[in-house]
Amino acid sequence: MMKKSGYTAEETQVIQNTAKELAGSGIRFYTGHCTGQKAFDLMKPLMGDSLVQMHCGMELVL
Repeated sequence: MMKKSGYTAEETQVIQNTAKELAGSGIRFYTGHCTGQKAFDLMKPLMGDSLVQMHCGMELVL
């Protein structure tokens, strides 16, 4: 989802629709660098605690 330039209205809608679908799954999602900060910022308000941004050195215990 990461782009160097801004998103079109259609791309923004796709990202938000994706976030809504994922949020309804009951699964927690961890994003990496390929999601990009802009997409993460669009998705986080819709997904809340079900979306977590991973960072270098972060340890995930399953």
